[in-house]
Amino acid sequence: MVYKVKNKEIIATKVIGIENNSSIEEIAIDGKDNVFFATSTGGYELKYNENWITKITDINTQVRTIAVDSQGNIIIGTDNQSAYLLFATELVKEKPKAVLINELENKSSINVIAVDNQNNVYYGLHNGLYIIENNQKMPIKVNEINSSVFTIKIFKSTCSSKSDFSCCME
Repeated sequence: MVYKVKNKEIIATKVIGIENNSSIEEIAIDGKDNVFFATSTGGYELKYNENWITKITDINTQVRTIAVDSQGNIIIGTDNQSAYLLFATELVKEKPKAVLINELENKSSINVIAVDNQNNVYYGLHNGLYIIENNQKMPIKVNEINSSVFTIKIFKSTCSSKSDFSCCME
């Protein structure tokens, strides 16, 4: 079941498509009100005003975290040390396909993803924090952070070209 709150009323909607015994880890919503699910069996998309969930192909492992940037791209982090990018242009296809971000593969399990207002993507891993700046491919390791990162909060900043951020570590 998916629950929506509209005008203080809770609406339960039965949706079809998520595998049995799949637990939902996190959700993200894009600018078109499509809902994306990070689950124990992969990533899924529920298009606005539909009741059928579509599995994001090529991700057959636990998705721990999911986020959306301002361009409608979906960023996905998995438990098996991989990160994926699902371009907004893929979302119109019947079976959307995500692209593996090779530069983050095998670094560590990805616990959390956050995106700032300039589309810089912050990845909290078991072994630290990485940032991929907008339109770049190579992650930058934040050298001062070498332990597990579980929470990242982006503070909107008008003072500089980069956002300030805070993260919680183990």
